[in-house]
Amino acid sequence: SAYADYRFYRWDKIGFTIGIRFKFVAVSEYRPLLYELRGSLTYRLTPSVSFKGSFGWYSQEMTALTDESELISVFEPWVITPKYLNSARAAHFSLGMTTYWTDVLTTELEGYFKPIANLVDVNEKKFTLKDRDFINVDGESYGLELLTLYQPGRMYAKLGYALSWAFKIKNGVWYFPRYDIRHSLNVLLGYELGSG
Repeated sequence: SAYADYRFYRWDKIGFTIGIRFKFVAVSEYRPLLYELRGSLTYRLTPSVSFKGSFGWYSQEMTALTDESELISVFEPWVITPKYLNSARAAHFSLGMTTYWTDVLTTELEGYFKPIANLVDVNEKKFTLKDRDFINVDGESYGLELLTLYQPGRMYAKLGYALSWAFKIKNGVWYFPRYDIRHSLNVLLGYELGSG
């Protein structure tokens, strides 16, 4: 694969990046997108407040074989997407805002939306050996993420919170898959001892 982008930062308040990723070799029979576009736009409203938006096309030829009906799964193998299925692909859209409160305190807030096509799911209508083990289903996810970074000197602290929803859409029915996590809180504290 190869990636190229163009970055425009000529003006103080506006900047944008446009890029493309080419995939020359595929490991699955029904290859995903041959090329994937990416782009972002930033606008600095004031020296301490900026807004950003981005989009991108993404694809994946590997999938985890999971059964949503299992309560506990000890082993989830990752395999190349079966030959009779299409590889998963998604579009990512995000809008965000960054506030620089001081030189050492920053807050970022970002919302995102991802429509997803061709997720791999277990075929619950498999009755004979000729029936396929897996089928393609669609999905989507969206949410908000908040990150605060405090870094005075050698000490730093990060506080992250995410509120998100993920869905799989199978036979017209929307349901929450196993990896849907509504609330996520992460705290990271660190101290640089010096000498690298």
